[in-house]
Amino acid sequence: MTTTDTTTDDELAMIVGPNLMADVLTDETWTLPPEADKPEPGDSWRPVDLSDIVARIRNGTITTPKPRYGLRTDGPPVMLYPGKYHALNGESEGGKTWLALKVCDEAARTGARVAWVDAEDNGETFCLRWQALGGDLDMLTDGTVSYIRPIDGTNVARWKDIVSAADVVFLDTINALMGNDGRDPTKIEHFSEWFNFVGRTAIDAGAAVLALDHVPKVNNSRQDRSGFGTVAKLNVIDGAAFMLEAVVTPAQGVKGHSTLRITKDRPGAIRRHAIGGRLAEIRFTPGESVYGLDFGAVDVSIEPPENNTDEHGKFRPTTYMAKASKALDENGAPMSKTAWREATGGSTKYVGDAIDRLIEEGYARYTDAPTRGGGRLIEHIKTYTNET
Repeated sequence: MTTTDTTTDDELAMIVGPNLMADVLTDETWTLPPEADKPEPGDSWRPVDLSDIVARIRNGTITTPKPRYGLRTDGPPVMLYPGKYHALNGESEGGKTWLALKVCDEAARTGARVAWVDAEDNGETFCLRWQALGGDLDMLTDGTVSYIRPIDGTNVARWKDIVSAADVVFLDTINALMGNDGRDPTKIEHFSEWFNFVGRTAIDAGAAVLALDHVPKVNNSRQDRSGFGTVAKLNVIDGAAFMLEAVVTPAQGVKGHSTLRITKDRPGAIRRHAIGGRLAEIRFTPGESVYGLDFGAVDVSIEPPENNTDEHGKFRPTTYMAKASKALDENGAPMSKTAWREATGGSTKYVGDAIDRLIEEGYARYTDAPTRGGGRLIEHIKTYTNET
């Protein structure tokens, strides 16, 4: 869903949560940063004394940022930089929360203190998912992992206490949290106000922050890089931004697969682990039953990207090719390219590339039958699989 000047309150509330249009915030919640925390007008335009930073660079206490969290199965951490702000974007049911929980569990196991701010679900779901991943339940009660379930605006004092005691902070999701604060994620000034307090306070405290965000089902270049709302969401990221795209939607008892793309890497130490922007393949594998769970355990693995290239070094989206070939075959009749793309699902760009490849390599072909848009229908010739 995109927003325009005619977007209704009900449409916006579906995205950011029920509290967006609230007219009243309690005295304890945040509307703007307290006057005591705001610089005098013009103060921030004075030259900054860099002496301390320069001294720490010289003595080696400041070095080039390196990612610390989000270990891939082949070794390197590929997601979160300490003290930086990051975004994990993707459509619903692609596995964003599961992936974030995987990174959360990993961080906690290394001794990091973690804060999970949940504006979309509840503590019961969080604990059950933690258990399903194989997380240590004691960590949820011994102070290693702090779970926060806000239903109103940001409490200034408590937020500062939370981030000052955390090494890693997860925000699930950013639009719902902005809605709690009466802020509209489509407006630059609203996001800037919200980020300058909520996001900036966390990274200034030294925490690595991962903000989960939804994306609208539209095709334009910016929204292929960032979440729903203003472009300022992408601009403020001083760590990395990721797009998670479902290849096979994960479900209870069913294997799932999503592709993690790197869409921004300001420090530059993560992108070198990607192939054509593809940073990792996220596999969701059901495991044995776990006490208290009807659907059993879930293993989430962050694996290296598939290095599928042809003899000219051009990427072949083989997973999407198999998925698209199956969709055309199962339709049982020729389809327009648009209908075929929609039936396949997933990243518009990669599905489009997969369809072009299938036609180019003889797995499908154009017919003489016209589409209503002036194109031609495409028919199935033979099935492509990952083993082809």
